[in-house]
Amino acid sequence: MAGARGFGFQVPAKPAPLDGVVNLDDFEPIARERLDPRAYGYYASGAGAERSLHDNVASWSAWRLLPRVLSGSRAPETSVRLLGGSAALPFGVAPAALQGMAHPDGELAMARAATGHGVPYVLSTASTRTIEEVAAAAGSEAAGPRWFQLYVEHDLGFARELVLRAEAAGFTAVVLTVDLPVAGYRERDIRNRLAIPMSVQAHLPAGLAEGETEFTTYIDTKPELRWADVEAIAGWSSLPLVVKGILAPRDVERAADHGAAAVWVSNHGGRQLDGSVTAAEMLAEAVDAAAGRVEIYADGGIRRGSDILVALALGARAVFIGRPFLYALATAGEAGVEHAIAILGDELRRSLSILGATAVTDVRREHLRPAIVP
Repeated sequence: MAGARGFGFQVPAKPAPLDGVVNLDDFEPIARERLDPRAYGYYASGAGAERSLHDNVASWSAWRLLPRVLSGSRAPETSVRLLGGSAALPFGVAPAALQGMAHPDGELAMARAATGHGVPYVLSTASTRTIEEVAAAAGSEAAGPRWFQLYVEHDLGFARELVLRAEAAGFTAVVLTVDLPVAGYRERDIRNRLAIPMSVQAHLPAGLAEGETEFTTYIDTKPELRWADVEAIAGWSSLPLVVKGILAPRDVERAADHGAAAVWVSNHGGRQLDGSVTAAEMLAEAVDAAAGRVEIYADGGIRRGSDILVALALGARAVFIGRPFLYALATAGEAGVEHAIAILGDELRRSLSILGATAVTDVRREHLRPAIVP
């Protein structure tokens, strides 16, 4: 174990064995033992009583898959078109802050693993490596898609600079997160007295890096955004805009009206409003509200290939996963994330074949039935 990039935390460096890791949940207890308790608490925590954190995982079980026999393929097609580009699998790495707390290579290792497998990697504004460093690590544009997640930090001018830097570095989309006007009430971070030096963040306005010490204090100084700002941000660059953090069907319609190319249905991993609805609960309504005008993505509690099938059947074009990939990064760095992607890809292919689908695009709502609630 060794410190990295001035966090003041002990950051796992030597990889743990992966022999016994056979599903995404297996990474979590290994990561919990390896991470600094404050870092683990930050990654793992939800808001309030963490009801939404647990509901996110459970809500995918509200549906049952209906297989069709003698109609599938032993080698189903798993690729999908996202924003005009291609991804090898219909899932990607969600944006997660401060990945350098999980491994010394942080975002570099995560990006290499994701794009090397042809899946989207979304770089957080609150990263420990710069846009340009991650672009270089991720490789050519022919690899998996790399997108930049945008928080509007303090002023629109600085946010615009970040978007233009991402465009210049070869990122192919901007993911605007809109569900964090202030940080949720995260009790684990309060109990752990979490304070992260702002100097570890790679993307900060000049003069701020040494002044702030409380991460949540910094988050809570974000300006108030309105729908007109979304439309303005969509026009800053040639990159398509994904609006992340939407749950209400009416907001899906408004995002489409204001320049979004895609809507990402999400309750921020249960980290914002405890007791909120989940993406799984709202996904079908979001797809119906979109009416084909925008692509629909989802995140929150997806842990299995069968969960991905449910999301696809409800109409999502792709899903994104956060915490399990962070835990995989803490477990074994780049190799851990590669292992996690391989596990989920294998689960998905097998599940598609058993469902009776020859491709991910064949999965429809007719493959679903509501679970029987006792």
